[in-house]
Parts: sequence; C-alpha cells; structure tokens
Amino acid sequence: MRRQALAMGLGVLVVGLMLTLQSAQPVRAVNLDVCPTCNYQTIQSAVDAAEGGDTIRVVQGAYTENLVVDKGVVLEGGYEPVGWTRDVALETIIDGNKEGSVVKLIEGSDGAVLDGFTLRNGEANSGGGVYVLGTSVAIRQCQVISNTARDGGGGINLLYATATIDANFIFSNSVEARGGGGMVIDRSLVTATNNVIAFNKGELPYRGDGIYVWGNTARAQIVNNTILSNSGEAIEAMAGAEVWLRNNIITGNQGGLFNFLEEATFFSDYNLFWNNGWMDYSGVTPGPRDISADPLLVDPENGDYHLQVSSPCIDAGTNDGALSTDFDGDPRPDGCWVDIGADELALGRGCDRIYLPLVLVQR
Repeated sequence: MRRQALAMGLGVLVVGLMLTLQSAQPVRAVNLDVCPTCNYQTIQSAVDAAEGGDTIRVVQGAYTENLVVDKGVVLEGGYEPVGWTRDVALETIIDGNKEGSVVKLIEGSDGAVLDGFTLRNGEANSGGGVYVLGTSVAIRQCQVISNTARDGGGGINLLYATATIDANFIFSNSVEARGGGGMVIDRSLVTATNNVIAFNKGELPYRGDGIYVWGNTARAQIVNNTILSNSGEAIEAMAGAEVWLRNNIITGNQGGLFNFLEEATFFSDYNLFWNNGWMDYSGVTPGPRDISADPLLVDPENGDYHLQVSSPCIDAGTNDGALSTDFDGDPRPDGCWVDIGADELALGRGCDRIYLPLVLVQR
C-alpha cells in the first residue's frame, strides 16, 4: 500500500511538473521580414503566416495593400534591407488605392501594434486610414494622410476598441457625413498622446472634427496633442461620452470643444486655446489653468509643429498623466513641468526648485 501510494504521489508530481513546464514555455516570437527579395513580398502574406507575438519587419518603400490583421502581431516599418537597422524616417508607405481601409485591426488582434508607417489613399465607409473593431491595439509613429470615410473617421475609426494612439501625424483626411475627419472614438476606451491632428476636413459644414467621441461607453484621455486647423471642432463629443483633456494645443479649428446637446462630460485643464473660429468652449466649462494665447509654433503651415523658444506653452502643462517622451522621442519634462502640446522644447533646462520655508541651522 505504501509503495502504491508513493507511486501515485510520484505520478501526480510528474504530471504537475509537465503541466508547469508546458505553461512556462515562451510564446512564439519570431521576425517575419517583408521586402522585394524576402520570403514575404507583401505585408498581408506575412500577417497570414504569422502567429500572435511575432514581429513583421517591413523594409522602406511603397506597398499597395489593404491589410486585415486578426492576430496580435507587431508591424514595424522603417527598416533598411542590408543590416535590418530601423529608422522611422525611412518612409514605409501602405497605399490603400481607394479600395477600402488601408489597415483593419479586427477581433483576434488583441495586443497588435502598428508602428512607423505612412497610411494613405484609403477610402471606406468608416476608418479610411485605420479601422479598429472590437480589439485592443496600439498605433504609434504613423502618418495617417489623405484618407476618406463616408461615415466617420477619415483617418482612424475605433469601434468597441481599446487603443493607445501615440506620436502620430493625422492630417488631410476627409469625411463625407458624420464628424471625425481625423479620428472617431465610438464606444471605445482610448488614450491619445503626442499626436498632431491637423487639416482634416468634412464635406458638410462644421464636419471634419479633429476628434469625434460618441457613445455612453466612450472614454477618451487626450494628453499632449497639437490639434489645429481642422474644418470642424477640435473635439466634439455626444451621447454620454467622457473626455479628459490635459496639455493640448487647440488652435485654428472651426471651433474648440463642442459638447453636442450637452450630453457628454468634458474635463479640461492645462490646455491652450487660440483662434478657434466661433468659440473655444461650447457646453464645456473652461479649465482653471487653461490659457488663451498664440502657441507660437515654428511653421505649422509647412509642417513644423515644434514650439518656438518664446512659446507660452513652455513649462505650462502638468506632469500628471504626461508621457516621458514627446512626439520626437525627446524626454519630458525638459524643465520642471511638461510643455503643452505634442512637442517638448529640448533646451536642457533642468529643474532647480527651492522649497520654502528655508531653515538655517547653526553648527
């Protein structure tokens, strides 16, 4: 009996160890390379062959595709084909050829990352550049440009999604019907940081919002963005949506913040407003530390959204909720407090603080 019990115990132990070892096996994570002479010559073929956790590395160049991503892969543009070093300045274009969304991130793609691409010439009902449906993703360091949607989200449309949108340029997109020439957040949880959202437009008057937030489950954290020169409001929200704004430059839009029928909830503080058409705030209470002043960007008409050294945005933000870098990857804060907007002016200011009262002790 004792031997039988011992054998049974050892059997249970072995099975337990096998299960532990199996559960400890690492998730597959391999690189799949895309280039004209690689095994994968289209990005979609690499996506189809990949498994969750893999990284798809794409050599600079232009690819005419309409991607559908249904697994948690990392897609990275900006590679050179010899040493496979990466620089997002090496432009990697995905051209949708007006045949649908440039990229669709759909159910099954939880954990997917889209990083370092130019996404252009998409045309779709929703999300001309990127359409995200029912998944949790990150979109970083992309240029989302010259895309069109018929019903919202010329640049990006997020529906039932959870997303981080960081350090992107979302500009010159258009929408035919609902607002959201730049981005639509539809019943989604989204954090948008360090983006430039500019020159988006709508075919109808007062459409073409920079960001349009809709639905009673929509929650948007909008921090350190530069939102300018959109043909609608910088941000419009309705139908129970909740919008938190800190450290944003909002300038030159048709309007500033618009709470449609006052159905949404806005929390605004440490933002800069300037020259926003008919009104900076509609149905929104101004934040106690919001400011009204020319942000003094270097040359926004020609694509330079950095701050001049005399900008009132410098050291005018709050560190609460700010990331540790700006849209160039420069560290935040450069001084004691972060700058307002997507740019942190890199002057090496440091932070010298004197705490009062001073106490002198004689020894």
